[in-house]
Amino acid sequence: MIKLLEYLVDKSIEAPDEKVTQFEIGVAVLNKSQKNFDPTYDPIIRIHARRLRKYLHQYYDVSTDQNEIVISMPKGQYGLTFNYPQFTYAEKIEKSHNEDFQNTIAISDFKDFRIKRHNDDLTNYLKEDILLELSLFKHFNVLNSHEDSRFLIDGFLTNEKEKFRISIKLIDQTSSQIIWSKNVTFQYSEEEILSLEESIAKPISRTIADVNGIICGRMYSQTDWTKKFSLNTYSTYLHFYKYHINSNEETATELIPIIEKLVNQEPNFASGWAILCNLYADLFVYTLDKKTLSKALESGRKSVNQDANDQNGLLHYAYALMLNNQIHNAKKLIEQLLNLNNNALFYTGCAGWLYCLMGDFSIGFKLLSNTIKRNPLSPEWFYIGTFIYYVNENQIDMAHLEALKMNDHNLIYTPLLKLISFQLNGSYSKAKKQLPKIIALKPDFEQNYSNYICCLFKHPKTQDILISSIQEIVNA
Repeated sequence: MIKLLEYLVDKSIEAPDEKVTQFEIGVAVLNKSQKNFDPTYDPIIRIHARRLRKYLHQYYDVSTDQNEIVISMPKGQYGLTFNYPQFTYAEKIEKSHNEDFQNTIAISDFKDFRIKRHNDDLTNYLKEDILLELSLFKHFNVLNSHEDSRFLIDGFLTNEKEKFRISIKLIDQTSSQIIWSKNVTFQYSEEEILSLEESIAKPISRTIADVNGIICGRMYSQTDWTKKFSLNTYSTYLHFYKYHINSNEETATELIPIIEKLVNQEPNFASGWAILCNLYADLFVYTLDKKTLSKALESGRKSVNQDANDQNGLLHYAYALMLNNQIHNAKKLIEQLLNLNNNALFYTGCAGWLYCLMGDFSIGFKLLSNTIKRNPLSPEWFYIGTFIYYVNENQIDMAHLEALKMNDHNLIYTPLLKLISFQLNGSYSKAKKQLPKIIALKPDFEQNYSNYICCLFKHPKTQDILISSIQEIVNA
């Protein structure tokens, strides 16, 4: 670790504008082979970098020297930054240890209880696959030592008749409680072993580590937000865990001043700006107030400028750009988002949702339906995207089924999609019953329904179909 720190300090001082790569570190510090080392598949550099970030953080948290230069390694890069501390000793102690511990996860060595042993090193393959997949989720710190982590993945391999069974459990080490478990049975064959990443490692990582996964849900329910001094990236995800699942105007209005206060305290906090962008963009959809869209665009720009590799920022800024009819720029950000980590189901689902809204129905529906299929906890507003896909395909019965999956009565699109689907199905009396529900949420709807449609749905054909359906009911 000392050798790594010395190397990075020298590189950052000698060439501060040059990007330090995993390959360079592996060869120079860990004596990896220039011919065989591939950091895409070997996570050792990312693991060491996380440990170094942790040690630097711990050192400065207990240091009382107010004049020392603070060395840090920003997430997403391997170069170091040097600056003077901005917090007092007491403030740093208040801010630090608990939050750094909350988002840590490790994997123990899986046990092999097979009666007939195979010289296949299968348990190690499985552990490494899960480790690699977990490392793609930026809001987690994946540790090498399970003694230092809050959450632990443990498991074993055994026989079950002619098949093998992998049993995996997730443990909260603060209480020794098993909070999730899963058994996976498979045939023993070379093809099955080679597919472990797709069939086991990826689904398990998504279930555990996604934004609306097991750990985020547990942490959200256990956190007392009134006692937070400051929110880091991970706790920001948790703070808005419920909002991601159940978004509406009332909650957005309530959360905006909280996040505005946060980013005013920490103006370089990219994830805070990303969440603020999302809230303002949603508020524009709910109210059609263009001032909120301007604030969404400004917040999104700040987020992406501060961290161009943060999926959270890329997603919400793309959303704001789409609402502002900057479709080409929005699609570029979505492509960048998917290239970073297409294993994060929530983000791939959101990308598919945005594609559908912009009229790229084929790729959008593929991403969106895959997310909904694999993650039953997907937010119900995802069905807005699948609904307009089926409308565009003239599969009205399927569109109607998607509309019926919307149950959030605080969201205008719940009765709106039902009104449209009933109208398209010829059930005019049922469609008219949805209109008072919409007007109760939006009293100006009858005067502004075309604006409410065009603000979110950007494909001309989709706009025409939806507006014509509403117009027929409103004018009846």
